[in-house]
Amino acid sequence: MLGFNIFMKKNIYFCKLILILLVLFVPNIFADVIPEGYKSINYCIQFNNLSDYQDYGLFAVCDTTLPTTYLLNDPAGCYGMYKFCNFKVCAIEKNKIPITLLDTNYSTQISKSDKQWLNSNISDNNFICKDLNYHPMINVKVESQIIKVVDVMAVPNFKDSSSNFKKIKIIYTYANGISEEMPYTNESRPISKYVVSEEIKNRYFVVIISLIAIIIISIILIIRKNRKKNI
Repeated sequence: MLGFNIFMKKNIYFCKLILILLVLFVPNIFADVIPEGYKSINYCIQFNNLSDYQDYGLFAVCDTTLPTTYLLNDPAGCYGMYKFCNFKVCAIEKNKIPITLLDTNYSTQISKSDKQWLNSNISDNNFICKDLNYHPMINVKVESQIIKVVDVMAVPNFKDSSSNFKKIKIIYTYANGISEEMPYTNESRPISKYVVSEEIKNRYFVVIISLIAIIIISIILIIRKNRKKNI
């Protein structure tokens, strides 16, 4: 027992470190598990007015869980982040950006020196950052025909502190290759008409099956009742 106590005293800081790591990472490991009855789909965001910011460098920034930064330099691109990211878009005048960074994109590995430049300038508030309020749609029910979801948004005016991202429309792509576009009328994500129609069909199917079952049971009961009368 004495030996165990000595061991614990010597390794108390190591044990605390292990405990902290478990608290930080275990919840996210389980959170990445797809719920039973659901499947994962592709999700990304398109910005429909990136071409309005030719004089700026716009960077997608994730400053939580898995730090990530990349340049938004393709007006037709579709961008995503890890689902637990605090997804922000940060802007800075293009003439202040290292030339090597201007040649990067979503899939490019940013060099160590460029990464240091980004981190120090973001930390020093040399960038103007806007929070995207990121809520990706990454899981749907197994029976759903949705395979991809694209949210189309407008980048805000970075010079206006009250300006925020505007949700324009959502594009659903289905397993049969058909795409459906629906405009945003409020902050809530529009529900796929295809999904709604499928749910209505399923409800009708349940109602019809229930009615058929009731009719069959009623007929059986009437036949039995008539047989008893004849006896």
